[in-house]
Amino acid sequence: MYKNPNPSSEVPLTPSGRTPSVTGLALQRKARGPDPRKFLVIGGEIRAVAPDEDAPLLNTFLSPSETTDSRTRAKMILQSAQANLMAGMSFLEKQRQNLKLIAEKLSDATRLWKLSRISGLENDQLEKLQSQFQKNREEIESIREANDGSVPLFSDGQSSPIRMHHPSARKWQLLLIDRSDLGTASMITFSHGKIYGDTPGFHLDLDTLLKTRESVRNPLSYNEMQSKLLRSCLRGVKQRLLQDSGAVPDTGVPCVPISAHSNTLFRSFN
Repeated sequence: MYKNPNPSSEVPLTPSGRTPSVTGLALQRKARGPDPRKFLVIGGEIRAVAPDEDAPLLNTFLSPSETTDSRTRAKMILQSAQANLMAGMSFLEKQRQNLKLIAEKLSDATRLWKLSRISGLENDQLEKLQSQFQKNREEIESIREANDGSVPLFSDGQSSPIRMHHPSARKWQLLLIDRSDLGTASMITFSHGKIYGDTPGFHLDLDTLLKTRESVRNPLSYNEMQSKLLRSCLRGVKQRLLQDSGAVPDTGVPCVPISAHSNTLFRSFN
């Protein structure tokens, strides 16, 4: 079973006892390759499912009995879609809350760095600021490991998006939910950084801290874009259920090969 490495609070020293470069740490992470885990939203929850299992699994969930009429089948499909969309929105909301918390703590870290640069501070004052900074950094590392159930909210490098097969009125659509890559170069530097002392670690500057804070903005924007898409889909599903509409795709769910490197948000299949 794949286990996402838990970033250490200290820099892993080289065999010679020296602090490695940021490039070296980034290359180590790249050498691990993408996270091989793949997830599917089905039955109102997110499960670990390989893409080639999508079609048979979904057909098992959505296959009506021989006596089921088309309108009952449509209602069953729409109710399943509603549950799936709500599960996806719940995941994105937890992701958004944790991204905002990381952003707030990065702002606190920047404040501590600025305080440490005030001239005339005594060593014990600087050590106290470093201790507060390290606590703040470790809290961020803990948030980066947060899950929604058994599904990681974030990735530490490349990962496959969470898949959701959604029935529009005429065709199946594939919605993909990103697990926000927080393994950026600036975040790597920050997670092994310090503002004072001679212990192993990178001495951080203001530019690096600002870049780390900036690196959270794109995931937040992407999270909001995906949330809007799911909310729009959910409104459509609720409207069709309210109108007792039988407008769902006639064909079964397609088998969709998903690349581990795919980051497409929205894809349709005729």
